[in-house]
Amino acid sequence: MLEQKKQARIEKFYLDLYESADLNDNLQELTEIIHEFTGATGVYVGKLEHPRLQIEDKDNDKAHIDREAPKVVKYIYATPESHKYMVGKILKPGQGLSHGAFLAPEDKVVPEGNEPVQDGEPGEDGEKAQAVNKGPPKDELMDF
Repeated sequence: MLEQKKQARIEKFYLDLYESADLNDNLQELTEIIHEFTGATGVYVGKLEHPRLQIEDKDNDKAHIDREAPKVVKYIYATPESHKYMVGKILKPGQGLSHGAFLAPEDKVVPEGNEPVQDGEPGEDGEKAQAVNKGPPKDELMDF
């Protein structure tokens, strides 16, 4: 019964996505579904953007964006209600782990001992090894 309710919720969400004029309108519901199905303490959706600058009335319409600084994550959706304080908060590079999700695979640090074995390299037994990556799975979305 519980599994049927979950499946119905997922199907409704997919239908809402299909009928949505703007997928951003569905991001809050996405955080709620992820929260419900994973049991996570909190779920956040953030947007990677350039940091904002203080501007004066005489500045042009693009002066408020600091294009020289590294991008920050600005949280735009959060669940549950007790975590709504995160909306509008900024996460700078070097704070937390979230920025690692935006690194290209070659920029990611692989913990020692998780280096991939290259095709043709002899293993401990002297046999040539097949390519095996003991590290985290490669994110297909990051392959530009």
